[in-house]
Amino acid sequence: MSPLGVDVLRRQGNDTSGGAAAARHARLALALALLSLTACDIEDFAGSRYERDFHNTYPLNAGAKVTVETFNGSIEVSIWEENTVDISGTKYGATQQIADELAVNIDHSPAAVGIRVPRPSTHHGNLGARLVVKVPRGAVLDFVSTSNGAIRVTGGAGPARLRTSNGTIRVVGLSGSIEAETSNGGITAELDRVDGPVRLETSNGSIEVRLPARIRDAQLQKVPFMLVVGDREAEAKGVAVRRRDTRDIEFKPVQEFISLVRELIDTRATKW
Repeated sequence: MSPLGVDVLRRQGNDTSGGAAAARHARLALALALLSLTACDIEDFAGSRYERDFHNTYPLNAGAKVTVETFNGSIEVSIWEENTVDISGTKYGATQQIADELAVNIDHSPAAVGIRVPRPSTHHGNLGARLVVKVPRGAVLDFVSTSNGAIRVTGGAGPARLRTSNGTIRVVGLSGSIEAETSNGGITAELDRVDGPVRLETSNGSIEVRLPARIRDAQLQKVPFMLVVGDREAEAKGVAVRRRDTRDIEFKPVQEFISLVRELIDTRATKW
């Protein structure tokens, strides 16, 4: 898509009046003025913002629970091959003091880590924190939330709950169940393995889901049931059942599912 300025010039290309020429000169003068500004000046032109970077690392086991919350700013979570959690980011505010004083609360143990940036009661407006978090492979993304910013997750395990009130959500390589919700933005989910419910919701944006190849093949072949058995199902002596005619996934004990299939065969039922 062309920049707005170019589009305007094209629409007025056949106008030879003095008003059109004056408008072109005004746009040119504004462009030259902007080019003369430094990067700092441009930030001031749009509303100044001061920043403070931070970085922390703590021991964390594979399979640990992870929660990340901020009230304003983007969140990125990815996996790496270390048994530690790496937390970095940038706090920002209308003054350097506000940025410096913005709290980043971290509760950590080898079994769980919680990262939370609370909204200050004394300041409002242009402040928040962008967070970048690396977790061990297999870490469970229990809750990731921001009220104004994008969420990007690469790897990790469910059950995962992702929430933002104004931003996109992108998930790549997650294994397990997922709930993702945004009130203003699209959702893209590329899932490695599905062994629980998948719930994606947006009030204003598109939703794109890419399922594992085995699930796509089963849908094309119109297989009545798809069964998923992971560590949790094996421990509970059951199966996660996905029906062909619905997106819901329901846990059932093995003997209960066998009885259900026998009943369907006996009655020649076509639907559950």
